[in-house]
Amino acid sequence: MIDKIKASFRKFWRNRYGWDRLNGALYIVGLILLIVAMIVRERILSDLSMILLVIAIFRALSKNRGKRRKENARFSEILSPFKTMWVRFKNRKIYRYVHCPSCNKVARVPKGKGKVSIRCPYCHFTYERRV
Repeated sequence: MIDKIKASFRKFWRNRYGWDRLNGALYIVGLILLIVAMIVRERILSDLSMILLVIAIFRALSKNRGKRRKENARFSEILSPFKTMWVRFKNRKIYRYVHCPSCNKVARVPKGKGKVSIRCPYCHFTYERRV
């Protein structure tokens, strides 16, 4: 009996998209809006939170994997500058980020080394900077 239930459950999820970062974000924002709607007793926020939760569940159960991957890739692309900012913020005591005068790309240099010679990892231009 249990094996039959497991098999039917596996069959149901076989071609489904599943959970990704966009689903997680939709779910978290939906839950936060639902909590806020309960506190302030606002119907519009409650409806919006339910819509976000339904969209997250719909995306997880979707069989159109290509479209869901594109949506998630676009979401990750939008969030990538924030991820870069977070990494820089975490490393602010160890590294300094400097721009190459030639190609304007960013290089990471250890902090507190005084005047150093930096070779750009992209265009291989060498320049000196105090860090």
